Amino acid sequence: MNDDYLLDSCQIYSNFFTIEGQIIIIPELWKAIEWNDIFFEKHIKDYVIDPLDSSGYASENLQLVSIDFFRELKKINYYAVFTALPRNEILKLPYDSYVENSFLYKNIIENIVFVGWYPISYTGSAFMDGYYPFQIETNNNVKTILYDENKYMLNKFFLIKSLEYCEKICLINNDFNENQEFWFPIKIFVDKYTFEKINI
Repeated sequence: MNDDYLLDSCQIYSNFFTIEGQIIIIPELWKAIEWNDIFFEKHIKDYVIDPLDSSGYASENLQLVSIDFFRELKKINYYAVFTALPRNEILKLPYDSYVENSFLYKNIIENIVFVGWYPISYTGSAFMDGYYPFQIETNNNVKTILYDENKYMLNKFFLIKSLEYCEKICLINNDFNENQEFWFPIKIFVDKYTFEKINI
């Protein structure tokens, strides 16, 4: 992984999002599991923590404590999306992140696959809360993809192809966002099992 980025957290989903025969890795579009999901309780709970909540319920801010997480995830046919933040943003988090270069950290890196860049702010994401090169329109319960002139910046998973392109989208959002939010690029990964399912 680029030394300027460090792994932060992961989210677990029961299904990914497809439209027009294409799989889109926009985390907000995937089907999140319920807070009391029975499969999470039985198979995942013992292998993760939420650094902001010790209740033990499913959340979207999980960190792994055991590499066995990947085995159990595949067993229940769930999917995981991992985010990596710029090093300077990691330092601002209100909790301790992974110990860089630890045995666990290295093993997690070996079990995930980079799938693209994504622009976010402290309170939202470009797709949901700002500018992004495509949107989804629903008419009569039929969903269609609406692209703009920056479609070329998207990869096959509808994430951003490069850091350079992602920084350009962040700049657009920084210039035009009414709330004056600061936007920055993050890296998106999925576990190898999830990648096998979506890389078609």
